Amino acid sequence: MKQPKDAPALSTAGGLADAGHAFAAERKWPEAISAFERSLTLGPENGVAYGALGYCYEKSGRHADAASAYGRAAALMPDSLAVVFNLGNALRSLGRLDEAVEAYLRALRLDPSHALSWNNLGLIRHAQSLPDEAIACYSRALEIRPEYADAVNNLGTSYLAKGDLATALESYRAALLLDPAQRKIRFNLGVALLLAGDYEPGWEGFELRERPPYLASLGGPFWDGEEALAGKSILLSFEQGFGDTIHFSRYATLVAGTGAEVHLMVQPAMKRLLSSVKGVTSVVAAGDPLPPHDLHSTFLSLPYAFGTTLGSVPASVPYLAAPSALLEAWRERLRGPRPLIGLAWSGNPGHHLDHHRSIDLERLLRALGGIPARFVSLQKEVRPGDEPALAGPGAPADHRSLLHDFADTAALVSQVDLVISVDTSVAHLAGALGKPVWILLPFAPDFRWMRDRRDSPWYPTASLFRQERPHDWEPVLASVREALLAWREGDGAGKFVED
Repeated sequence: MKQPKDAPALSTAGGLADAGHAFAAERKWPEAISAFERSLTLGPENGVAYGALGYCYEKSGRHADAASAYGRAAALMPDSLAVVFNLGNALRSLGRLDEAVEAYLRALRLDPSHALSWNNLGLIRHAQSLPDEAIACYSRALEIRPEYADAVNNLGTSYLAKGDLATALESYRAALLLDPAQRKIRFNLGVALLLAGDYEPGWEGFELRERPPYLASLGGPFWDGEEALAGKSILLSFEQGFGDTIHFSRYATLVAGTGAEVHLMVQPAMKRLLSSVKGVTSVVAAGDPLPPHDLHSTFLSLPYAFGTTLGSVPASVPYLAAPSALLEAWRERLRGPRPLIGLAWSGNPGHHLDHHRSIDLERLLRALGGIPARFVSLQKEVRPGDEPALAGPGAPADHRSLLHDFADTAALVSQVDLVISVDTSVAHLAGALGKPVWILLPFAPDFRWMRDRRDSPWYPTASLFRQERPHDWEPVLASVREALLAWREGDGAGKFVED
């Protein structure tokens, strides 16, 4: 171990601990960790060293080790507010929310006026879908520190979860007055404005979102809509999930309309499907060699670059198409009685809001029971808890083994008469293909679905079914059933004959 400048001899527990502190001061986390670990081997009752080790672990991204070290420190120094608070932070990073709550409550017993603990306790209550309790915690923090911008910002997010858009906007604007330079606040305000349909300032705030690191290596200047593109080449990259790629890929045609040569970089599962976007010169999968290009941008930045307003949303559909050979194969595979209805009931379980948007298949099938129609699953991935329902009576036909990428899914979707989907990539795919799609939305929806509307400015063929209360799907499913029966009768039995 190389000693930092003026470090003590590394032969005693105290000397090693001092060396660890010196390394930490220089932000040399691996060296600091090594020194503290060796020190604690020699002197395991040093709470300060455990606390410092936890901090170094945390800075190194080793949150489980940080929680363990802070826990040892808290046992040795039960009256240390800093250690107990840091323990709560480490546990929150690990998603061990109940344990983090106990740590923050313990910190507040040590100091009831610790505003940071009140704020972070509010973050957990919000994550636990308890917005009223979160708001109470943030309000307590603000009684202690009235100019605590983070707490005001967090208030906005919890009011948004309650469906109170007006108060959320007030909170974000108040937080911005307290800390005008904080990007997170400006981003949150931007998203809330998009939800409200105030697109011009909304897209401006949305540009302050966190970006994936790989975007920095795409090459060429970033195109923000100012520079003329005629005669130049531009690479447009995916940035977030599949649904976002599908949703905003429509802008590639607009970019091509400026006279640019347009190349796309997308997720591998999207490559075949997005080759159908009009005006695109080439499509590469992430990880493949990039085509030469003069500038780059991302799909999610194009609404801002084009100055999209609510009245100028590019909503011409379809703007995607499945390969003709796949269409014919799925047409043959799905021959049979009509109507044929495609179902998608769950999204990516790793999404931080997935517990709000996904539905158990068994619950969905109960709502659809007895409907005179044939159902087919549009899910490529099925959760273990849904497997019994998918194998049981009345289950939709399951073709997931044939869905290799989104081109296959697009060909399947193209053959159905109607798609019923939660807010996941399948809903975007159906809309982009111009298929009738009924989208089941949680109480606090994603910004693109706005508030109160039953239609979507982005997808002319979409109908939106919204929760009226958080987590309450039963009225939504009852409305879907009623609408489905009316749709089935209204389109006439004569239309739905066997292929």
